[in-house]
Amino acid sequence: MKPLLCCLLFAFPLAAQKDFLTADEIDQIKEAQEPNLRLKLYADFARLRLDLINNLLSKDKAGRSILIHDSLEDYSKIVDAIDTVADSAAARKVDIRVGLAAVAAVEKGMLPVLKRIQESHPKDLERYDFALSQAIETTADSLDLAMEDLGERGKEVETR
Repeated sequence: MKPLLCCLLFAFPLAAQKDFLTADEIDQIKEAQEPNLRLKLYADFARLRLDLINNLLSKDKAGRSILIHDSLEDYSKIVDAIDTVADSAAARKVDIRVGLAAVAAVEKGMLPVLKRIQESHPKDLERYDFALSQAIETTADSLDLAMEDLGERGKEVETR
């Protein structure tokens, strides 16, 4: 009985962790070894999450708030992954201007959409308000970084 209990206790945290990308998206990222391609892919995945959120908001169905919450968290993790790829490439002095331009263009469009969701005060907003605020903050920070000079970003990464 004790070994079974120990196995369950160790397995629980692993089961609780959920990938923020689908299996197909993970495969696409694995195939795209070049940072510019990865940045573009991540930007597309973030846009897909935002489209899903807008789709969920357009329908007043029971249980939508948990789906919106999870999609917002996945969205924020994707934006964090964008910044991680960009920082890694900047530290290696890889030219990622093309990828960052794509990211900046997508994020410029997504930030107002996220703010509009917050300002529209959907009836179930309290259930995902924190995740929405985090998504807005993460997007704004990432957009600032995408617009930043690459040389400066590389120096900041090295300093950290």
